[in-house]
Amino acid sequence: MVRPIIADIRKQFQISAAEVEDASLHRRSRLGVSAVSGDRLHLEETLNKVERLVANRPEIELLSSKLRIVQSTDF
Repeated sequence: MVRPIIADIRKQFQISAAEVEDASLHRRSRLGVSAVSGDRLHLEETLNKVERLVANRPEIELLSSKLRIVQSTDF
């Protein structure tokens, strides 16, 4: 069930997506999505669209979502 979601994210938004953590838990998965952009607003809009795409899938229940933006000055 997770692979088609990841494929949709990659295809529609041309960004990285993968199943991370919780892979061994029954009926629960955690997805990680990553993108790089010079425009923070564009990045936030894209990641919000990804969240809506996942949340609108009728076969799953989105339990939570977390957005974290890392800037080059953070290193």
